[in-house]
Amino acid sequence: MGSLAEQPRVDLGRLRASVGVALGLLVLVALGPFVAEFSAQTAARYTLAGAVVDHGTIRIDRYEQLTFPSDRVERDGSQYADKAPGQPLLLGVPLYASGQLLGAEPAQHERVFGNLGVWWTTFWSSVVPAAALCALMYRAGRDRYRDRAVSAALGLSFGSLLLVFTTQLYGHVLSALLAFAAWLLVRNGPWTSRRLLAAGVLAGFAVSVEYTLLLVVVLLGAWLLRARVGRRIGWFVLGGVPAALLLAGYQAAAYGSPVRTAYSLKPDFDSPTIFGVPDPGTLLEALLGTRGLLLLTPVVALALYGCWLQLRRPDGRRADAAMALLVLGSLLVVQSGWPNPWGGEMPGPRYLIPALPFLAVPLARSWKEHPTLCRIAAVIGGLVMGLGVLTVHLVAEGRQVVPTYVDYLQDGLRTPTLFTLAIGPAGWVLHLVLVGLALMHLSRCRADAGQDDDVDQLEVSVDG
Repeated sequence: MGSLAEQPRVDLGRLRASVGVALGLLVLVALGPFVAEFSAQTAARYTLAGAVVDHGTIRIDRYEQLTFPSDRVERDGSQYADKAPGQPLLLGVPLYASGQLLGAEPAQHERVFGNLGVWWTTFWSSVVPAAALCALMYRAGRDRYRDRAVSAALGLSFGSLLLVFTTQLYGHVLSALLAFAAWLLVRNGPWTSRRLLAAGVLAGFAVSVEYTLLLVVVLLGAWLLRARVGRRIGWFVLGGVPAALLLAGYQAAAYGSPVRTAYSLKPDFDSPTIFGVPDPGTLLEALLGTRGLLLLTPVVALALYGCWLQLRRPDGRRADAAMALLVLGSLLVVQSGWPNPWGGEMPGPRYLIPALPFLAVPLARSWKEHPTLCRIAAVIGGLVMGLGVLTVHLVAEGRQVVPTYVDYLQDGLRTPTLFTLAIGPAGWVLHLVLVGLALMHLSRCRADAGQDDDVDQLEVSVDG
């Protein structure tokens, strides 16, 4: 038998990458086929893209019957969407145009359920970013806690608010991906001009998708200043210029000023944003209320425990915990200034979603200490949020999340999938089979990567 060094080796980096790809594939297969309902948030984004492609304008006057008064504004007799323009203009326009080429119905056609044009845009704007985000969370945790990185990534992707919003056309998942990718670029360095420029581009476009991500960009800039990158931080700022120009141009055209947002035009608000002074009661409700982040998705509570464990360590792992707490804290302040603790008729505080991937590494640390407890917490969150995927995700104020979802299902409000639309109830069988195959593939990739890690460690010991 030859020596260990003579044995055939598989590249370790490639095996680790294959695990990330397998995780992303699982998200795509499990959540990609769902064709969610046409909601107010969807309407504001989809009709803007339709107006640009079909009529060459950002005015959505032709879609007044499809949009909701709470999600549009009027200026000089014309109607405009009130959302940040990043997703509709940068992704929505080309996706809408390609959907039309594939035979999708135009945006003016009212179809609440089974709208494949909306599904096409949602798939590329939310599901694919969620798949990439799951892979990035694994990669971040893999650098710190190799044996729990997969569990943490899956726990957040399928056990938190990320699950239900992955199938919806909101901006939270896309902005979370962009902001978290920017953090991974600046977390450890080397802080080259190209790396800082790329981080700035990602961070800037995160703000163009969701205005609230400006707080995260400020935190990333502060992190770079603390790291003493010096004048090179100018590359980070320069990277944000394209997104800033997009925002300024759109806001000037839609709202009359490059620094004005839609909310300054709404009669119910007299400030540039919908957010007011943070309220401690709203803050507690967002965390511990009937739709509280820690109550319905307890895996987040365990991730916070992981932050505490990491902060006790005098090494580089404290960085992940510190940034996770800063991002969550800043967005929690935003959420606590909203008129209600959840940002509308939501199953949880949706403005906290971009903070969730930052908790991946702390959750992996907690998973290492208490694997059984973390699994139970992830399953609880998955069951609750999974109900929101299977039916209409909105929950009216004053109602409980789980009983409402159960009532929806009993009333026949079930979210169709591409498979059930094509072949009826038998489509669920096909869907489950594909999910099972994706899980088997992930298990094989994970086993191969683990075995190669063992060989790698053994070689280090022998060489030593």
